[in-house]
Amino acid sequence: MEIEWKEDHLLVGQKKYFIETPLALDLFFTKVAWEVAFLPYRLQSFPPPLQERFEKIARGVRFTLSEYSDFGCRVFHNVYKNLLLDKPFTHLSSLQDGYLDIPAIICGAGPSIKKEELQLKKLQDKGLIFAGGSAIKLLKTMGIKPHFAAAVDKVALVDPEAIPFFYQKRVFPQVLQKANGPFLSAPPSPGYPLEEWMDQKLGLPGGTLDSGWNVVNFLIQIARYLGCRPIVLVGVDHTSEQGMVQEDFFLSADWMKEVAALDKKRLYNACKKGLSFGDDVGIVSLKDLDFPTKKFSFAFQTQRIEKGEKRKLLEEIGQSLKRCALGMFEDEPLYTEWLQPLWEVWRPVIFRIGGDPKVHEIAFYQQAIEEHQKVIDEF
Repeated sequence: MEIEWKEDHLLVGQKKYFIETPLALDLFFTKVAWEVAFLPYRLQSFPPPLQERFEKIARGVRFTLSEYSDFGCRVFHNVYKNLLLDKPFTHLSSLQDGYLDIPAIICGAGPSIKKEELQLKKLQDKGLIFAGGSAIKLLKTMGIKPHFAAAVDKVALVDPEAIPFFYQKRVFPQVLQKANGPFLSAPPSPGYPLEEWMDQKLGLPGGTLDSGWNVVNFLIQIARYLGCRPIVLVGVDHTSEQGMVQEDFFLSADWMKEVAALDKKRLYNACKKGLSFGDDVGIVSLKDLDFPTKKFSFAFQTQRIEKGEKRKLLEEIGQSLKRCALGMFEDEPLYTEWLQPLWEVWRPVIFRIGGDPKVHEIAFYQQAIEEHQKVIDEF
């Protein structure tokens, strides 16, 4: 399918999409990106800046659909299993601005970090070192113990040594099982309102945390929340040793550009190669950085949620799901906080099939409920 740029509209195949105002261009591109999701397309006559803008939005749409491709079953399997872990934790809300104006050094596992071993050791008592995922064990091989760690996927190499560990409940359970903590619980990411509803039912502070697309994005948000300044990225090449760039790296880079534009002169990158994170992310050399020596406090106020309270919540979710299966949607949390938002994501794609929209919607609900019931049945 060809998407051709015209002066006042886009021609998508044979269909015209008129541009009402340039101020709403991102919303306009988003609508078109949803219409062509999962379809092969070619952009024609786009000015280069607008082509880049459209591709950025289209990448986000593709990854959003990928995230929801299993109706969120993987995410909620992790959420439910981690909910039942009997470990004390500290909620992120109690740490806001707890490390105000202390430098944060966020380490990824990119190839360039191997050149920074000496400089990282010099900065160990001058700034907070954060390690994400595979960087945790990589730093250990260098003899560097991070002050904080985090991971988001099941292949993350989590060191069992006690390190304050940030996580969201959707993290793979194996990660939390291997880590020793202290455990620092962050609010859920936007996208699944059911997670936020669960936190509220458990008496936890509401709200969400936009954790981006990977563990480095997550740690940047954590460092910002803690009040750290400046925030320096090390080993965040967003390329492999062979120079390969995964599509999610582009999404992560786009996310960092947006954050840096909102929070200027705070985010810096010590890697001069790899993807660009935009003009608002300063380029620095780690060897040129010198901060005053600091003493850091790691005293956390912990809390624990009773097992019975967690079980009661899972039972409430299960009962709500059963009522949804009977078509009883009104005021049901599984409908308002999960099923309906999920349908809104997939609706533009499913409607391309044609036929009766209501039939498609009911069939979608039935399939989603069946799959989520399988997850609930495990607990």
